[in-house]
Amino acid sequence: MARPHIEFIQAQALPWERGAAGPARADCEARILSRDDTTGAMSAQLRYPAGWARTAPEALAVDEELFVLDGMVEIGTQTYRRHDYAFLPASYPRPAARSAAGAVVLTFLTGPAIVGAAGPLDRRRLVEHKATEAGPWVGAEDVGNPGLHNSGVRNQWLRRDPDTGEESYLLAMLPWVEERTESHPVVQEMFLLAGEISGGKIGVMQPGGYFWRPENKVHGPFGSRTGNLVFMRAMGGALSTTFFGRERLDYRPPHNPILPSALQPLGAKPLPLTTPF
Repeated sequence: MARPHIEFIQAQALPWERGAAGPARADCEARILSRDDTTGAMSAQLRYPAGWARTAPEALAVDEELFVLDGMVEIGTQTYRRHDYAFLPASYPRPAARSAAGAVVLTFLTGPAIVGAAGPLDRRRLVEHKATEAGPWVGAEDVGNPGLHNSGVRNQWLRRDPDTGEESYLLAMLPWVEERTESHPVVQEMFLLAGEISGGKIGVMQPGGYFWRPENKVHGPFGSRTGNLVFMRAMGGALSTTFFGRERLDYRPPHNPILPSALQPLGAKPLPLTTPF
């Protein structure tokens, strides 16, 4: 996975770029959170303008995973409102699609959004529609990080790939602290939806905070005085965790994110903690 280590960038600091998600979404704006320069796979915020519509049948040539941050999008017979989720494999048929009032959608694509042909669909991988506000929320005992296995953490599974073991899920956490440093053998990706997270060596993430952490990167300590809600992905397999030594957590550490050179000017300064994403 040829993506740089990003830990962290506030989505609010990134520019909106028209058509950046690919030709099938040329009429939408996108904030590119991270991108694989080899495959074109990307994580982005996609902004659908009011009145956006596709009236002809369409299928994308890539997998699309989506989580609605604001507004509403309709795809075929499905209506996706705030915090609704879907995983639509490549070739998923879309008879029509529209967004009457516009929407901002957290979107993960396995390549640039290009039109393909509707074809054989692996329904084992399909998550057509999940309204996450309806739950269920369960304990985090089956998340592959024992540091989360306590009564203050609730988990909502969004998908588990039947072949690769890759995972997407929501974590809801009361105020917490993990002073152990740790690493994972898979990529870990996060978008902060609510609350804040203090990273002892990188700064304070607010809603809209994003990271793409390559496999086996030692990180921590972390904690939150407010609690938080996060969208998480484990890429390359299911999450597991190795712990190392303890370090005292500074809840207000200096702003020192890990960023590739292209993002350093955008993420060099912390944003006000009230900046909406």
